[in-house]
Amino acid sequence: MIRVLIVDDSKLKQNFIISVLNECPVIDVVGTASNGKQAIERCRQLKPDVITMDINMPVMGGLEAIDHIMRNCPTVIIAVTEADDEIIRECLNCGVVDFFSLNGPYQQKTSELIGKIITASKVKVIRRICPIDKGKTLSKDIAGISHNNDSSFNLTSVIVIGASTGGPYALEKILSVLEPEKLKAGILIVQHMSSGFIHGLTKWLNSKSGFQVSIASDGDKLENGKVFLAPEQHVMEIDRDGKIVLKEDKNNDYLFVPSIDALMISAAKSFGSKVIGVIMTGMGYDGVEGMKTIKKFGGITIAQDEKTSVVFGMNRAAIEENVIDRILGVDEIGPALTLN
Repeated sequence: MIRVLIVDDSKLKQNFIISVLNECPVIDVVGTASNGKQAIERCRQLKPDVITMDINMPVMGGLEAIDHIMRNCPTVIIAVTEADDEIIRECLNCGVVDFFSLNGPYQQKTSELIGKIITASKVKVIRRICPIDKGKTLSKDIAGISHNNDSSFNLTSVIVIGASTGGPYALEKILSVLEPEKLKAGILIVQHMSSGFIHGLTKWLNSKSGFQVSIASDGDKLENGKVFLAPEQHVMEIDRDGKIVLKEDKNNDYLFVPSIDALMISAAKSFGSKVIGVIMTGMGYDGVEGMKTIKKFGGITIAQDEKTSVVFGMNRAAIEENVIDRILGVDEIGPALTLN
C-alpha cells in the first residue's frame, strides 16, 4: 500500500482528494492536515510515502512546511497548486517532486492524481540530486565528435535532452555548469510535466543558469548557446535548417506530448552525427526509440546513471537496449557536454 498524507486547509478539497484516492486499491490515505504545522507533526508521526501539499494555508504555509519536512523527515511531496510562476520556482527550490492542479474534469483529475501518487511512491527521497563518485573511465570522447561544416546557420551541434520525474533538478545541474558563450551546441529539451507548469519551470531554470531558457515557438531557430523547452500539448521537432517545428498530435501517435522520441528522431534524421542525445531520470519508455535513432545515425548517446536518478526508468530502458555510449552521474553530464 502507498501511504498518503493530504495537507489542505479546505475540507472540501481534502474530501475531493480522499474520494479520488479511495478509487485506487493500492493507495491508503493515512491522515490529513489543515496547515503546515500539522503537516510537519503528522509527517513525523505517520511516516507517509507521499504527501499532497497545499501551498496557501493559515498558521504555516506549504512552502515553509515543505522546507522543514525536507530538512528533517524527507518525504516525497506533490504540490497542489495552480500554475503561478513564483510559487512553482519556490516549490522547486524546496524540493517538490511534482505538481497537481485541481482544475479540470473530475475523471481526468482522478486518473492524473492517482498516476502521480503511484509514480511518486517510486521516487527516491532526496532533497537534491546526490553527488556522484568521481574517476569513472569514459568510453567515448564527445569533444572528438566530427562536425559537418556545410550548415548555413550558426549551429555546431545539437544536444537533445529528455527527462520526466526528477528532471527539473537534473536539468538545473546540467545547465548551471555550462557556459552559453563557450558551448558549441544548441540545446532542445522535452520535460514531461503537468499542464500549466512548464512556464514556471522555464523561469526557474533561467534563474539557476547562465542561459536564456525559452519555451519554443514554431519557427524558432536553434543556435549555439540557445536552450528551448518543448511547449505543452505540442510535438516538437527540428528540421535540417535548425528551425523548430511544432505539431499537434491529432492522431494520438504518441503516449506523451511533448514527445522525447519525436524530438530525438527528428534531430537524428536532420543532423546525424552532430547530435548528442541525453536520456535522464523518469518513468516509462519515452526516449528509447529516439536514442536508438541517434545511435543509428552516428550521434552520441548519454544516459543518467541509477545512483543520481530520482526514478531509474527511461534511462534504464535505454541502457538495457544497448544504445548508450556513456552512463554518467548527473554532475558529470554537464562537463561532458562542453565541446572544445
